[in-house]
Amino acid sequence: MVRQRKKTARTTQPPVSRRTFMQSVVAVSAATGVAAFPAAAASSLDGTTDGVTYKVLSEAQARVLTRVLNRVVPGDAEMPAAGDLGCAQFIDGVLNEAPHMRQPVLDVVDTVALASDRVLEHDADLDALLTKIEHDRKASFDALIEVTYTGYYSHHDVLHAIGWIPPGPVADTSEFFDPSSLDGVRKMGPRYRQV
Repeated sequence: MVRQRKKTARTTQPPVSRRTFMQSVVAVSAATGVAAFPAAAASSLDGTTDGVTYKVLSEAQARVLTRVLNRVVPGDAEMPAAGDLGCAQFIDGVLNEAPHMRQPVLDVVDTVALASDRVLEHDADLDALLTKIEHDRKASFDALIEVTYTGYYSHHDVLHAIGWIPPGPVADTSEFFDPSSLDGVRKMGPRYRQV
């Protein structure tokens, strides 16, 4: 007699909403003081972790994630790559403070980790695998993209590279806006009726 295996549905978590994700990022930023990128977080170009302690990710997962991040946001002459910048440590902080983000992000990391070493060594092969993951596991891939961009575009090196001016006295005296350009509008007076 042959035993029939009962098919069980694979349970997956619903996609993370933008609101939930942003609440998690705010919580992590508040908990870490937004300085989520200490100098020790920088990974070397070969993807090794330089003594950084991860709370959620294993060292192997951190190396894979660093490699993935370098393909998601590659560097060039003006902008650093996300993995080389230490975004893996930022993402680890998000995963620690927002456990609901673990499943989608680790889904992508573990899928890449299960691929052959050849995939991790060659950019074209890794890009092809990431494109497949993006297609097959869209919600997981989108969660990784959102947390990556949040970490990347909150890093001081990236903000400096894109010319971001912090709010406060420096921004108030900015050369980008001349308040005297509104003098003509002010001289026209109100253009409305009192009701």
